[in-house]
Amino acid sequence: HSSEPKYNYQCDKCIELISYIKENNIPVLIEEEFENTVEFIKKIDGESPIVIPHLGFLNGGYDRLKTEGIFSETNIYADTALADIWEIEDFAENFDTGKLFFGSDFPFGTPYYELEKIKKIFHGNLFKNVVQDNIMNFLNQT
Repeated sequence: HSSEPKYNYQCDKCIELISYIKENNIPVLIEEEFENTVEFIKKIDGESPIVIPHLGFLNGGYDRLKTEGIFSETNIYADTALADIWEIEDFAENFDTGKLFFGSDFPFGTPYYELEKIKKIFHGNLFKNVVQDNIMNFLNQT
């Protein structure tokens, strides 16, 4: 976030950490400014799973990440917490819904309200996948 210190992705310790993440296929949840999000994803180079919370709300915004091609990457996942309904619907239409996880961001979001959004969009197996199976599959493969 803009009020936080900037990461130095060129320093030896950061390079070492990114190498370790890639070598061990460690999943990373990244909530960072747009430029840093893009740089980090490039450094991971598809070698470890990355989860982007809120469909990118705090990573520069959904549209910006979509335009950049971030959500098309095979190792990129997202959660629905605090995302607008249109963003969730757009993600479902344009990307792999198997890479979408239900999220509430409690205490900032209300689990009941966040789940109601998902119920409006997904039904049957798709609903079950987003609220349960996708995250379980993700956790079982990492």
